[in-house]
Amino acid sequence: LQSWQLAAKRLLAAAYSPRYLLATNCATAGSLFVLADCAAQRIETLAGGSSAIRAHDWRRSGRLGLIGLIGAVPAHYWYLTLDRRLPGRTPGTMLAKILLDQAVFGVCFNLAFFTALPLMEGRSWRDSLYYCRDKFPTALAVEACVWPAAQAVNFYWLPTRLRLFFVTGLAAVWDVFLSWYSHRSPPVEE
Repeated sequence: LQSWQLAAKRLLAAAYSPRYLLATNCATAGSLFVLADCAAQRIETLAGGSSAIRAHDWRRSGRLGLIGLIGAVPAHYWYLTLDRRLPGRTPGTMLAKILLDQAVFGVCFNLAFFTALPLMEGRSWRDSLYYCRDKFPTALAVEACVWPAAQAVNFYWLPTRLRLFFVTGLAAVWDVFLSWYSHRSPPVEE
């Protein structure tokens, strides 16, 4: 192997070791949210319309990156708890993990996301709660259609070496959706 290949192999081994896993999760989630928001803003610009932006809003990307960074901490401990309480990879155990993940973490993360984002933009608590009320149900319904099926594919059909890439790629696509949907303006009634 080349020296850069050895260095990359060592970096990946360290990043995904239990010792540094929380830091890796935070860096990955924060980075994915920033990149996803960049993609969402580009999509909005290309689509035009009332939500189109003229220049890239780096503050918006930063807010979403911060949400990803902060949200990675409870997610990290949630998944460690799931693995400790429901050990093994039997079909029943994996189904229980998927259902608990959607029923508990999916709901909590979406509530926190759609409440925190307006607060970070300087809106009032009241506006934030109304915003969450308007955005939360649709996002949760879409999540319930996407993630359980994706987790089933990931756990049951993919080889172990591809699971991380699959989940990371899907998370990136999901984050683009969250960024786009959270900044999407309602249609203007005439």
